[in-house]
Amino acid sequence: MKLPFVSRTEHEAVLADRERIRSERDQFAKDRDTQRAVARKATDQYAALNERYTDTAIVNECLTHDLTVAREQLAAHEKGSRKDWRSLYEAERKRADGLQRRLDDAVGLKPQAIQDSSRWQPGYKAPKEDPA
Repeated sequence: MKLPFVSRTEHEAVLADRERIRSERDQFAKDRDTQRAVARKATDQYAALNERYTDTAIVNECLTHDLTVAREQLAAHEKGSRKDWRSLYEAERKRADGLQRRLDDAVGLKPQAIQDSSRWQPGYKAPKEDPA
């Protein structure tokens, strides 16, 4: 045998080594793709959380502004007399009662006696009472 020839065991060792290197390369590619997917997902989740945080911050700022305005109005009203408070309360109560009446009318809760249902339930018969 001349020098460029390789024995079968050496050839099989080279083939096994080549196969090992290929499988390591394939595993590395899978791991890399998995890592990129996880990083992409984490970035998307971070962006979503950041957006929610921004929305929450905006709402919080609006509520803080509304609270400040309400406190200023309350301070201004506290300077007024008790009679002013009472008249405001009565006006709001009347308005709320009127709105409640309109709502009751709209959903069919008019203040009247309960009607006999036999008009819209023709087959209905009242249950007989047991003399027990």
